[in-house]
Amino acid sequence: QRVDALAAVPGAGLYKSYQPRILDLRDAYDYYIGQAYMGVQLSKHVGLQLGHGQHFIGNGYRSHLLSDVGAPTFYLKLNTRVWRFHYENVFMELSPSSSNTIRNTLRVPRKFVAAHYLDFRVTPRFSVGLFEATVFNRDRKQFELQYLNPIILYRTVEGAIGSPDNVLIGAN
Repeated sequence: QRVDALAAVPGAGLYKSYQPRILDLRDAYDYYIGQAYMGVQLSKHVGLQLGHGQHFIGNGYRSHLLSDVGAPTFYLKLNTRVWRFHYENVFMELSPSSSNTIRNTLRVPRKFVAAHYLDFRVTPRFSVGLFEATVFNRDRKQFELQYLNPIILYRTVEGAIGSPDNVLIGAN
């Protein structure tokens, strides 16, 4: 019932329903989940990852910034840790979670995300964080290279390119 109501399988990407021949199940779903990444420590303070998987940014069981309940995505992640600061950049490619959203096309539509998260650990049990992300879609199915800047605020980039993109801002 939940899958039908949300048109998604939590934690999975594209799915399809089917009727198994062997088991006596009425509503079964078929989907793939593949996760893998390669990472390298560029310096004492900077790490880089490229892969396909889920992400979690924030605190708690389910973060209000970016939760790992979504489908795995292709990503590039840059982590920087200096003293009590942790700065994370994530660039992702998103696709629909249901084959019901794909209409008469051979190529799955894509959206892109560029996100920054800055966290300052005040004490071992208390931290303060700021989050910023831009979700964008282009007809040409390409990533906007302006969003690869790991430091600048995305709102200024958006103004410069006349963008219709969605910006998300949050705090922890």
